[in-house]
Amino acid sequence: MWRLHLHQHPQIPLNDTKGTYRTAEQIHQQATQDVYQYCRKHGLVQVWAYLWNRWYTPKQWILWARASCDAIPRTKTTMMVESTWAQMKRRDLHQFNRPRLDLLTHVVLVNLLPRVRQKMEYIQKKRRKGRPHPLAKWQETLKRDWQEMSKPDEWRLMLKELVCRKKGVSGQLKPQEKEERLTNIEAEKVRPKGSYHTNIDNMTCSCPSFTLSRWLLCKHLVRQVNEKTGNAPLNNLPFFCALRRNHYPPFYIIPGVHMATPAEAGACPIDFEGPGDIQETRTQERQVSPVTSQFDHGNKSEPEDSEDRGFERSSPFCSEDEGENSERVSSDLISLISLICQN
Repeated sequence: MWRLHLHQHPQIPLNDTKGTYRTAEQIHQQATQDVYQYCRKHGLVQVWAYLWNRWYTPKQWILWARASCDAIPRTKTTMMVESTWAQMKRRDLHQFNRPRLDLLTHVVLVNLLPRVRQKMEYIQKKRRKGRPHPLAKWQETLKRDWQEMSKPDEWRLMLKELVCRKKGVSGQLKPQEKEERLTNIEAEKVRPKGSYHTNIDNMTCSCPSFTLSRWLLCKHLVRQVNEKTGNAPLNNLPFFCALRRNHYPPFYIIPGVHMATPAEAGACPIDFEGPGDIQETRTQERQVSPVTSQFDHGNKSEPEDSEDRGFERSSPFCSEDEGENSERVSSDLISLISLICQN
């Protein structure tokens, strides 16, 4: 219930017969009423007092509910800031328990900012031009989820059953847990399919999976896009390189659905500025591959793994010899070659 309250938004239709759209005030009022009725039904007086004072009061609601903002952000809470701070503590401040403010400022300016600048140049394709760039981690996950949602329901259930039986034979699942999973799979096979309001123009759907999805995607939207584009995204790596989620509907701009294909238009779309735009998109030249919008218009991407010591580790095309002193190393190498040629 709390997850549903977190992800509800006025731009997402409800799962009812009419696909109703609620305002932000209506979402807040209904969420508060649901929590109140649940606590009253189970006699949770102290729980209701805590939830109201710390979560559902209007002053606290705007801090965590997605419905309190007109745009739908790509990130949740302060996880990116916490991830950056965790990397700083493990990489730069591992010998300091409570660093002074002047030391922390020095570390941010001297150690953190050069890495961020180098990462931005890598994301914007300014480094190692002419070489292929791999998908980011979140793009790899998006591609895997897209391909998974593209599979028919029968195929997905069969794979679930095979994995469950394999784990049961190998001993990874207890017999009781195995039987419960197989029972749920059999129940899912005979479950009647629901009817949802899927709008491919705005890339929205009223199913619960869409509301709770990390990507604002569901199998209904993915399959309609695949059907309309002739399954083009399934084996198209540049499609996932250019794919990005907008803050306003349409949440995705798909070539062949919302615009002409790159072969016809010669360009790819960029995120909309806001809801008042007339859906004009800025374009980039085809010769330059579209990049992720981690730093475009203040957009943010999903946090990287806190175990990574730097973005260089995630790319097989980057080496450790490039950094702040790359220009100095190159000049020294040129001088050495010139000296050898003279001798």
